[in-house]
Amino acid sequence: MANDRNAPENFELQQPREGVPPAGVIDELRRLRRGATEAVYSYSSAIEAQAEKHGIKRGALRRFITALERDKTKDAQQEASDLERLIEALL
Repeated sequence: MANDRNAPENFELQQPREGVPPAGVIDELRRLRRGATEAVYSYSSAIEAQAEKHGIKRGALRRFITALERDKTKDAQQEASDLERLIEALL
């Protein structure tokens, strides 16, 4: 396959086609996607383990971490207060 234009070592020999990312770019994007999938799995597993360990709901921990990362803790606190008020009113 030394003369195969599609072989990875020949990516730089391929003429770029408009509207089509080069094969090397596609390979890199695929690698990043695999990494993202692995990170999502690791994050979900960690959330589940820590929520169970500390006796809290997974969704609550996930939302808390998301609020911290997005600098939205005040919004999360307001939502929690709203939920508490609604639950108290209905129960």
